Amino acid sequence: MAFRARVFEQLFFHASGLSPAFGQSGFFQRFAATPEPIALERFSTWANRTLHVLDAPHVARWYADIESRPAV
Repeated sequence: MAFRARVFEQLFFHASGLSPAFGQSGFFQRFAATPEPIALERFSTWANRTLHVLDAPHVARWYADIESRPAV
């Protein structure tokens, strides 16, 4: 697969899977008026599955690299 196509594949996967999963998981962990264990389990599982697909060790490294930047 061409490099450009692989980059777009990862970008779209991230935008359509990881961001919504983390958003929903974060909402039910921090902001829900009442605890919703089924929703929390569903979205946490979805976020973890998506990270696994993206190769979680590289995602963690990326977050560490970004966090170590002075501007962040």
